[in-house]
Amino acid sequence: MKKSVIIGILTTLMLLITGVAAVNSVSASTNSINTKEFLTGDKLQSTKVKVYIDPNVSSGIKQDIQWGVKDWQQSTNKIAFSYTNNPNNATIRFTTGTFDNLINAMTYDNQTIPNGKNKLIVNAIIKINRDLIDTDKLTNFGIRIVEHEIGHVLGLADIKDSGLKYSTVMWWKDPNTGITALDDRAINSIY
Repeated sequence: MKKSVIIGILTTLMLLITGVAAVNSVSASTNSINTKEFLTGDKLQSTKVKVYIDPNVSSGIKQDIQWGVKDWQQSTNKIAFSYTNNPNNATIRFTTGTFDNLINAMTYDNQTIPNGKNKLIVNAIIKINRDLIDTDKLTNFGIRIVEHEIGHVLGLADIKDSGLKYSTVMWWKDPNTGITALDDRAINSIY
């Protein structure tokens, strides 16, 4: 059997078994896109990010968070992620809750410092809607939501250009892809 067929079969099995896509890709045509529209103007005060996961977060969402953090860690060499057991020392605190409308998650800048017209983010809270994300198992959808929300903390804006919806994790509706080279280029322009 050809190597490419075996890789295709293994990738499909990975997706079917875990719900997690093995690879994210971006077409070469995105290399010419100006990433300036991806930026909010805000950024983290420090590139050393301590992550805290509230102990009440379900096992499935906790796995989504861990995979999302791992994906950002592997995607960019500009940000160093680690975990903390102390919420007061965290740069990003993950929690869950419910929302009145169909919002997957919300990111709140908890503490900021003025930085000209923008701000430096000292710490933020990401609240994931436990009613819309599978709480019992790792899911591709949950990981993408986590990656999208971390993107906001890092300084990335929602992207509403429908031509880019498969090119960035920052698509403003349900993310259609994970972190891409385009997202990484935007982060590298900030830090």
